[in-house]
Amino acid sequence: MKATKILLVVVILLSVASVSGAVEKESSVPAKLSDQKELGVTFDLTYMSKYMSKGVEAYGQQGGIFAHTIIDFWGSGFGLAVGHQNATSSGYVDSQRFNYKVFYRGVAFEDSPYKTQYGVTWIYKHYYGRARSVGNTEEWILGFSWPELLGVKNLVPFYVFDYEYSKLFFFNQFLSLLHP
Repeated sequence: MKATKILLVVVILLSVASVSGAVEKESSVPAKLSDQKELGVTFDLTYMSKYMSKGVEAYGQQGGIFAHTIIDFWGSGFGLAVGHQNATSSGYVDSQRFNYKVFYRGVAFEDSPYKTQYGVTWIYKHYYGRARSVGNTEEWILGFSWPELLGVKNLVPFYVFDYEYSKLFFFNQFLSLLHP
C-alpha cells in the first residue's frame, strides 16, 4: 500500500506542476516556442449505469464509477494512467481496485491507405481489499487499427489481443527492487 500512496502523490504533483506551468506559459512564452509539445494531463470521471467487463456483469446489476488521471509524456506516445473503480452500491467491496497503466501509442504509414494505428498497454489491477496473491492481476493489451483502409467513414477494421494473468511476474519484480 505504501508504493500505491507514493505513486498517487507523484501523479498529483505532476498534475499540479503541469497545470501551473500551462498557466504561466500562456502569458510569458513567445509564439515560436509555443509549438513545443507539453506534458498532457487528463482527469477522467466516468459513470456507467451497468458495468460490463469482457462480456460479464462485473458488479451484477450495479453500475460503476471510474476516476482516472492520465499523463501523456509530451506527445511522445508514451503515457501513464492511475485510476480507481468501484460499484455504485454495497456488496462489492472486494471488487474495488486501483488500476495502474503504462502505455505506448503510435502511427505507422501515416500518409498512405495502409495507415496503421497501434498501441501496447500494460495494466496492473490492484484489488486492495484482498491479499496480493489472491486477486491482483496483470494485463497486456496489443491493438491495431487501419482507419483509411476501407475508405468508409466510421468503418475501421481493428484487432485487439488481450492477455490477463495473476502471476504478477513484472509487478513483483518491481516490488522486489523497492523492498529488497
